[in-house]
Amino acid sequence: MRPGSILLVATAVAASSLAGCGSSGGYANLSRVAAERQALAALESTDPRSALYGQRMEVLSATKSHDPSGRKAWRVEIADRTVQLRFCLYERRSGGVTLTGVSICSSAPVEPPPGMGGSSA
Repeated sequence: MRPGSILLVATAVAASSLAGCGSSGGYANLSRVAAERQALAALESTDPRSALYGQRMEVLSATKSHDPSGRKAWRVEIADRTVQLRFCLYERRSGGVTLTGVSICSSAPVEPPPGMGGSSA
């Protein structure tokens, strides 16, 4: 996936635990916690053949923003600590479905965790 390219994923809210226990309140109809959980779930894979299988993901931030189409959405930035990439996900809920837009952030690569080969001062 090239920086700036968007992949849209729609997930039914059968997994209401990811959508804030079914509540539709909050910015873009999602709470911050629900947006973070949905973003992580969109990148997790249980398929060993997937490029995302076994990656170490960490939420870096969740901010009120707009998706590329201009609709209100949470912008959740997730670090993939395994390959030092940042993913930007745009989370919003519409009509009982949580919509996720995924792209690779154009910001700087993720620094490795302390003691894992990063630069030392």
